Amino acid sequence: MHISDKYPTRQRTYDGDWKNGLPHGFGKLTFCEVDHAYEGELRADKKDGQGRYWYPDGVYDGEWKNELRDGFGKFEWNIGHVYEGQWKNDMRTGHGRFTWPDGNFYEGPWLNNQREGIGGVQTTSNGDKYTGTYENDQPIGIHTYAAKNGETGRAKVVTSLTGSILFEKIE
Repeated sequence: MHISDKYPTRQRTYDGDWKNGLPHGFGKLTFCEVDHAYEGELRADKKDGQGRYWYPDGVYDGEWKNELRDGFGKFEWNIGHVYEGQWKNDMRTGHGRFTWPDGNFYEGPWLNNQREGIGGVQTTSNGDKYTGTYENDQPIGIHTYAAKNGETGRAKVVTSLTGSILFEKIE
């Protein structure tokens, strides 16, 4: 059964399936006072299952568990960044890929919204790849590189005068 209902105390509208007096099944929630909306699966009035959520700064499309992003999902920011991968307790955790608007991307392990662990690959927009360890969202130590032109070697992580993280070839 599809019904529209307004919750004045919660400032939202709901159009979708109901069970035991609660939104349950597939439906669309629109939050009136903020620029948010959700369309997808609900269980006992909670986002749970597959769904899409529109935030003021972007859109998340993926799995939910008990109101939190949890499982595989994709977040596209309005400014052009994209994360696609695993989520746990509303945070990027597990394997994922983050792409910047200029075409550079990182693919590898994440923990609590930060690049974290061994084996992360930073790929530049020209196709060069740097593989190594990340800690607290930053590359650390020596990375291996494979240039698009076939050149391979090792590179160390350096910080530029502007604070940008760069890779400097050492072999």
